[in-house]
Amino acid sequence: MPARSLGYASFPLALIALALSIYNTVEINKRPTTDAAESLVSKAIEAIPQPEVETEDVFQSKVEKAIEKIVVKRRAEESTRNMNNASAGSVADLDASGMLSINKDGQVVYGNPDAEISIYTFVDFRCSFCSKYHPVMQQYINDREGAVNWIYKPYPVLGPASDQLARAAECVVREEGAEAYWRFSKLAYSTGNWSVAVSRSDLKDTDNVRSCVEENRHGNVITQSLAEGRSLNITGTPASLVRNNKTEQGVISPGFMQADQIDQLVAEVLQ
Repeated sequence: MPARSLGYASFPLALIALALSIYNTVEINKRPTTDAAESLVSKAIEAIPQPEVETEDVFQSKVEKAIEKIVVKRRAEESTRNMNNASAGSVADLDASGMLSINKDGQVVYGNPDAEISIYTFVDFRCSFCSKYHPVMQQYINDREGAVNWIYKPYPVLGPASDQLARAAECVVREEGAEAYWRFSKLAYSTGNWSVAVSRSDLKDTDNVRSCVEENRHGNVITQSLAEGRSLNITGTPASLVRNNKTEQGVISPGFMQADQIDQLVAEVLQ
């Protein structure tokens, strides 16, 4: 590949300088000798900046970096499109009737409580990706017809408001039940405010739930979940632990996943 030359923008300026030099010499009646003229020309040529020459390796490196930037950008755009497509409807669009229960640990289970595979998802109610992941997971469990269930794990990592939302969620499920929790979770995502979400959740005893939050009555559940997540090196939300309940083998996956990606992890723990 031939080398490319750069830096010719100053070439016209050098020619102008040469012309002015010769003009000034003539104007003062000092006609230049041949040697003098050659000297003027030589000085003007020296004033022209020498082009920077790129070798083939340098040029190839620049091309590769440009391609890499394009690939990264397109992957990011594709990821955003996937999340937008997955969340075209709101969290409230899918019906959870008959799909909710509470396990022995007091956790809300969506789907068959006796499923061979459980997917534990660590969530923060102020995490926009968690909100978009919710309907994807719900639809995934619906489509697996009892083979897989889904369990929420509180993981408030986005500040005090996230912690309050997590506290409220644990109070709702333990004081009011799984159905109330599900209503609350939708409102928690959409409002980002525990008090507003509680007031709109159609609870049996709103005052009791508010007192529960203020007293941090079930804060130990959140503390335990945070400790568990850190032990699994979870640094952000959502993050999912796909677990084979028979072999007790599991695999962790950070971030938003589509159904085919979840299937790959389920297949892995079933081996």
